Amino acid sequence: MRRCPAKGWCARSAASALLVTCSILFVASHTGLVLAQNSKPSPTPATKTDEPEIDPDDVISVNTAEVLLPVTVRDGSGRLIEGLTKNDFRVFEDGLQQTLSDLSLRQVPVDVVLMVDASSSVSDNLDDRVAPGMFTRFHDAVLLASRDQLPRGSARHAIIVLTDGIDSGRGSSFETALRGALQSQTAVYVISNTEIERAKKEQELAALLEGSSSAVKFNQLHIQDLRMGLEALAASERNLEQLTAATGGRLYKPKSFSDLESVYREVADELRHQYALYYSPSNRKRDGQFRRVRVETVKPDSKVSARVGYYAPAR
Repeated sequence: MRRCPAKGWCARSAASALLVTCSILFVASHTGLVLAQNSKPSPTPATKTDEPEIDPDDVISVNTAEVLLPVTVRDGSGRLIEGLTKNDFRVFEDGLQQTLSDLSLRQVPVDVVLMVDASSSVSDNLDDRVAPGMFTRFHDAVLLASRDQLPRGSARHAIIVLTDGIDSGRGSSFETALRGALQSQTAVYVISNTEIERAKKEQELAALLEGSSSAVKFNQLHIQDLRMGLEALAASERNLEQLTAATGGRLYKPKSFSDLESVYREVADELRHQYALYYSPSNRKRDGQFRRVRVETVKPDSKVSARVGYYAPAR
């Protein structure tokens, strides 16, 4: 057993699985591109919050002169575009175009952390082996998984999480979690059950409002709870959209838990067909500052997904 930064106790097995009391189940997979075989079972981040963000010993930064930038390219229909070359890309750092030094596909390994929200809204629809926890400390879980991504600087890093993204507010802030993912250069892919939960709440709310005036009055507290729940889901989706877009990942919103297998396959397919762009930044200052990155392609009507930037190494 070891003490978790998420203020809970973690147990790590020989299979690299760890369960924390923040109601998130982690399964770490340090592999190349075997995810498809195992997957079945932007704004700049805020730098100031009302709480301590990251302990000095936990700060992660880029310690190499070369930047590895995983990039996904899709057409107007959302299909992955293959066969692009280095000359098809343009990379800008803080507005200045950078010179690409290499381009590779299917050659850069990916370290993946699979996380499952074990709160009741999710675990009730999963295998009985996932025991529900008391609080959903989603932000702590993202931060912890990002810190655990540090060891291999030559690999791509990704977190795949099944969650509604609603945090209990008992730990780290959203801004801290986003900063941690960007510091470790980790792409976050979220399979959100918000659409599933929204449909259930809207159906229940409609049924209550269709009752008699006396019944509606009697159920007023429950009606208010449902409306607040819908507002929380909407706010969570906005945060999840920001988190996935800023880190170069993607937000999926399946309509049913039966769609999970196909969604996991889609994430695996994207990781398998990512482009890996390398460049040596023209700004060589080791000031620990955030560098905003923009990636474009010469292909018309293409959509590029890449993280919004990275933190330069500090002196």
